[in-house]
Amino acid sequence: MAITLPALSRFDQIEFSEVEFGGYLKSTLGGPTQRVKRPGGRLSVSVDLRPMNETCARQWLGARMRSKAEGETLRLILRQNGPGISGISGSGAVNASVISASGSGIKVGQIFSFIAGGHAYLHMVTNVAGGSVNIAPSLRANMSGHPLDFMTPTIEGFIESPTAWSLTQLKHFGQSFVLIEDR
Repeated sequence: MAITLPALSRFDQIEFSEVEFGGYLKSTLGGPTQRVKRPGGRLSVSVDLRPMNETCARQWLGARMRSKAEGETLRLILRQNGPGISGISGSGAVNASVISASGSGIKVGQIFSFIAGGHAYLHMVTNVAGGSVNIAPSLRANMSGHPLDFMTPTIEGFIESPTAWSLTQLKHFGQSFVLIEDR
């Protein structure tokens, strides 16, 4: 079962990145460049934590170490880009980049997650046209019948590279790390 990291403060910085398994195929003889799109793209977040008190630092350190010891993923609840909305449901099949959504208030640039099979999947809205919503990355799990969480979008995965953590560092300097979705 995933381990939830402590809440981010309003001063912590987050930056999103796409992790792609395709790429661009460039012609060696001057022809057109082709875009190779492969399934499985996902998101990652770079997090820059500000200095914190000792209680918060211990919670961050404990969650991180517990994840490593138990081999469990980490969940991080993110701040919404604008006001959150509730009561949205959607449907879409694996590898779809356009989903059907019921509810109002969805805006381009908002992030949302849904839970399927006990795992959180994070996506961003790239276009809205009536009940059709374009998202990135493409779906990696069937979302039919799962509510879309625009209030507390969550990313689930592992910290990308070994990051040294200490109470002193967290208390006085903060910490930076990258959390990448594992599926």
